[in-house]
Amino acid sequence: QMTAKEVDDLLCGGALDLSGSSQGGHDQCSNSPDTQPVGWQQLRQGLLFRGAKSTLATENWVKNHYRWIVWKYAAFERRFPHWTAVHGARLTGESVLTNLRYRYEREVNRAQRPIIRRIVEGDDAASAHMVLCV
Repeated sequence: QMTAKEVDDLLCGGALDLSGSSQGGHDQCSNSPDTQPVGWQQLRQGLLFRGAKSTLATENWVKNHYRWIVWKYAAFERRFPHWTAVHGARLTGESVLTNLRYRYEREVNRAQRPIIRRIVEGDDAASAHMVLCV
């Protein structure tokens, strides 16, 4: 188990490197070759230290959201390298954790489900306006 300070020290480092590691591939990201990997496990610990319930922030929930958040930030940095050069990297442990906290707040605390889930569960019409990435 990591302490809250250890989690903060680990997550507030530099940009994540998605080149993959010998231990985890896309399940872990490394700030640099000299640091420990930052993966969904460490981010889940950070979420739990900040008050999330382990029964709601399950491993599967965190893995799923971690994957999409990392994909979003990596795509943003790749598409807008000049913005990243001026304003700094978005793909950091701190920003991924912040986005995980935001998603947890929306989905768990406020019970705001994504549009696709509402449509599948019959609570919204399939003709509802939405933005999808295919």
